[in-house]
Amino acid sequence: MTNSMTYKGYSARIAYDDDDGLFTGRIAGSRDGVGFHADTVKALRAAFLVAVDDYIETCAKIGKGPLSDQVMAGADTILTAREAELEVLDDTIICEVAGVSQAADDVRKALDALDGLLGDRQFEKAAALGYREIASAFIFLQRTLGGLQSADFKRHDFTSSMAASLNCAFEEAEPHVVARLQCMTPRSHITDEERAAATASFEAQIMKMGSTLPE
Repeated sequence: MTNSMTYKGYSARIAYDDDDGLFTGRIAGSRDGVGFHADTVKALRAAFLVAVDDYIETCAKIGKGPLSDQVMAGADTILTAREAELEVLDDTIICEVAGVSQAADDVRKALDALDGLLGDRQFEKAAALGYREIASAFIFLQRTLGGLQSADFKRHDFTSSMAASLNCAFEEAEPHVVARLQCMTPRSHITDEERAAATASFEAQIMKMGSTLPE
């Protein structure tokens, strides 16, 4: 079984207590500590549905906003307080994406040049190109992808800390973080300014990679 359940937009993390022989769960994002338990998975699911329905009914009776509103309000407060940290994360990911795009372009250009040399039957030049420029381009691409992966791990860490502060599931906190990040907006290509920034940022790495390649 999975370690979570969802119903009416609410989710719950599930755990198993081996000493008591019980499955236990708690509605994520609720500061009221709404929990439930059962001794079978089927009964646990039923208990979860009852817990959610009771929680919604109770919130309506006392005039309390739904859980999604509570999470949104809390997320906005936390994100505003951590705006500077979020901007650094955004700039880092944008730079890494631009670097990967530049590296991928370099690989494509090198491969196009290789294809041209092979077509002209200039095999010696083709071999030399593959040994130097193409190898260097692939190494650069690999390193930029590593940088992007590291930056995205930081985004996940940021979102996890948000979820912990809000006492909600990661999946509930993530949309609020994504909405504040320009780097998560789908784009068909990078801008000239971003490409220039990536070139400046990775210039030192290119020089180092060139010096480590065999003559």
